[in-house]
Amino acid sequence: MRILGIVSRTHDSGLALLERGVPTLILEEERFNREKHTRKFPFGSLKAAFDDRGLSLADIDVITTPWHMKSLWRMMFGAVRDGFPTSLNLLPPSARPTQSTLIVTMPMGLRWGLLWHFGVKSKLPKIVQVRHHDAHAASFFVSPFEEATVLVMDGYGDETAQSVYVGNGNRLERVSQTQIFESLGMLYTAVTQHLGFRLFEEGTVMALAATGDQTYTKKFVSSFTLRQTEISPLVETSSATILTVSISLSRTVSSRHLVHDARKTTQSHSVIVILLSRCSPRLKRQRFT
Repeated sequence: MRILGIVSRTHDSGLALLERGVPTLILEEERFNREKHTRKFPFGSLKAAFDDRGLSLADIDVITTPWHMKSLWRMMFGAVRDGFPTSLNLLPPSARPTQSTLIVTMPMGLRWGLLWHFGVKSKLPKIVQVRHHDAHAASFFVSPFEEATVLVMDGYGDETAQSVYVGNGNRLERVSQTQIFESLGMLYTAVTQHLGFRLFEEGTVMALAATGDQTYTKKFVSSFTLRQTEISPLVETSSATILTVSISLSRTVSSRHLVHDARKTTQSHSVIVILLSRCSPRLKRQRFT
């Protein structure tokens, strides 16, 4: 069985090919169009993966994409509704610099792009939309661990910014999650841009941290307050301890083009999730294998 994973209209478009459950090819479109963190449709990746190897869509059983449109629409509607009218600031592209506005039509865009590349008469395999954090957490399946607690801390996804999973064998279960704006990843982005780095250069800041000193430690730590709080559980009982981190950022930081701008506030909120012991396996949400 061959599964094609493909993504566009968000940063680092590209594809991956799995054959009998084994990743055999991973390509990023930026390697072909020379545009760093490109969001364009991965035509170059498709050519290298299919045309240059003599494959066609007939060789693919399922196509997957790491965004779930119903969850994304639900999250966006809820965010605008709950914060109206200031939440209308979420709508301009400047509030979402990491993604194209057209991400909400990704499945349709994938179909158009595939038909453009392979021909309008081509028969497309079924396209399965995977929730964004489920796709991140699925790295458990290629890990050497039979059991593991999986913590996903993203900028934001289609329904949450941070989530906790329990993996066991061929099963992966989400047991808790935060709200979309409770994002430690966006805090990292805010600090990265405040230091003068460009979008998607958080990795550079992470590397430079190894060469840093204690000059601004006290000032940075003084911007945080920790308190225990609740997290949205997806299980009947949970033993996770949650620390809410309130970050008082200067106007020069919070005025950057980040999702927090839409709340017209100098307070950014993130959540650090510390799982003390395994959560109850009695889920209120679906599980997938």
